[in-house]
Parts: sequence; C-alpha cells; structure tokens
Amino acid sequence: ADMRTFVDTEVEVAANWKLNMEAFIEFYHAWDVHPEVAPVTETYHIQYDCYDKGVSRMLMPFGYAPDKLPNPEEVNEGLKMMVRAFGGDPEEYSPLTGDKWKPAVIETKRKWGKKFGISSWDNLTDDQMVDDWNYSVFPNVTLNVFADVLMIQRWTPHPTDPTKSIYNALQVNLPVPQDPNYRIMDLGGMDPDKGNLGPVGFDGSVRPPRRRPTELRDFGYILEQDCRLVPRVQRGATSRAFEGYRLSEQEIRIRHYLAELDLYLKGERP
Repeated sequence: ADMRTFVDTEVEVAANWKLNMEAFIEFYHAWDVHPEVAPVTETYHIQYDCYDKGVSRMLMPFGYAPDKLPNPEEVNEGLKMMVRAFGGDPEEYSPLTGDKWKPAVIETKRKWGKKFGISSWDNLTDDQMVDDWNYSVFPNVTLNVFADVLMIQRWTPHPTDPTKSIYNALQVNLPVPQDPNYRIMDLGGMDPDKGNLGPVGFDGSVRPPRRRPTELRDFGYILEQDCRLVPRVQRGATSRAFEGYRLSEQEIRIRHYLAELDLYLKGERP
C-alpha cells in the first residue's frame, strides 16, 4: 500500500499475446538474454510451483554470484552495489565470497529498513527481503514481487492482428524520501555490474502518465531485450517447419500454462 507508480509503459510487440506471456514465466533465458543481471541472480537453481487453474510461480534468488559464473567466489561489482544501495559498506563483509554474499545484502537491507521505519519488512522472510517472487495469474498477468518494488505485466490481444499483442509493464516502488541517497530499483533498466540500479530522489508524489514509446529502446533495455527476442520465437512458431514444442524442466510453467489453455479450448473450463 505504501508503493507508488514509478513507470507505466505500453508497447506493441510482434508476437501473439499467449506466446509473449510464455517468455516471462521461465527464467533460464536470463543467462543469455540479460547479461547485466546474471552476475547477481540465479538463473538455473530456481523453484517452480504450479497450482490449480493455471496459476504458477517461480522463486528467483538474488544477491549472490551463481555457480555458472567463471569465478563465483569473486565479489563482483553488482554484489557490492546491492550493499551500497542501502547504505552498507562491502568491506564490512569481506570474509564472505560472492557465492555466499546473500546474507550481506539481507542484513544491510534490514538495518536500512529499521533506520527509516519500514515496519512492513518485519513480516518478510530473509528470502522475501531480496529475492524475486514471480507469480502468474492465468491467462495474461505476471507479478514480480520484491520487498521494495513490484512489477505488474500483462499481455492483451492486438485489436486486428493475432500475430501481435499489446504489452503493458507497470512498476511501483517504495518511496523513502527520508534518505536522499536511496536509489530505487528500476527492473526495466538496471545494470548492477555498472552500478546502475535506478534513480535517486523518487518520492512518488506524482503518478507518471502511461508511456507509449515508438522505439523499443525507450522501454528500458532489460525489457527491450525480451521484446526483441520474442518476435523471433513467434516467427519460428508460425513457420511451416514447426511441429510443436519440446519443453524442458525449466519450462514447466509454460507446460502448465498451455495445459490450462487446452482445457478452455476443449470446453472443460467454465
């Protein structure tokens, strides 16, 4: 309830709304598609949960160097930034290696929250303080839930072209004007390895209007990376050579989603 809108963006994507949704309910693609966040987040060892009526989630750990990195024990710049963002000093945690860095982020963030009176964080587990809890609500909504930021994404059919869709990303952040150095997390355009987490000075006093950029690069480069990849998948899925998916274990949420769609197409859902 304390969060306020930071950005509300809508763009047309050259992919069907259902296929577009699929791209956001798995995360193993991040290692290849989002190199900016790969040094500070898990892309393989992720918990996937499937529930009734097409609902599912994945719990994506943040705040440590994953074992896919060439040297996961190194404390990279992105990890240091995650401590500095909440007034911490990475040197205080020098005994920790990169692959064991998550407690440093949790402790720093909790201390900062108590300093500025964010009582709601007292109800969160350590994992909820740092990780991305991603939920999908059938048929076309996902939620990326962090302690201090929430992104709501939805995909709707294009009014005239079934090979296109309308993609809306609404991000709300926790404003803490008491701390002038607080840098909010911009999920659409952060680059942790270069120290770019998001802007300072966000107070949420004015709700920004919905943006409809004509160029994908104006969407935020992390979301732009997805929007550029998905049309390639669309072209493959509509080619004459395509005979169907071969979905991996990491794509269990996509299999769950498609199974629910089949129930509707068969008339087995009201």
